[in-house]
Amino acid sequence: QLLEQLVGADGSLMSNRIQSLQRTIEAQEQRIEFLNQRLERYRERLLRQFIRMEEVIAQMQSNLQFIQAIVPLAPLTAVQGGGSVIPGL
Repeated sequence: QLLEQLVGADGSLMSNRIQSLQRTIEAQEQRIEFLNQRLERYRERLLRQFIRMEEVIAQMQSNLQFIQAIVPLAPLTAVQGGGSVIPGL
């Protein structure tokens, strides 16, 4: 009878322990699934941010190339006699 209480089919210590462990496993599997979903959302967010950053860098490089392509204007200099380079001034 003691053996039946320890390892019997229903209501035994061993049976109860197995059921408890099975519930723990199921709870952990649900937690793993939740964390995997959370991790996937985080990965997607980081990927979107990275793509946006790459787009901004490309735009900045394009702007820099445009600025560098502008022909520098000669500085305004005074005309002999103290006059202005701008007519009428």
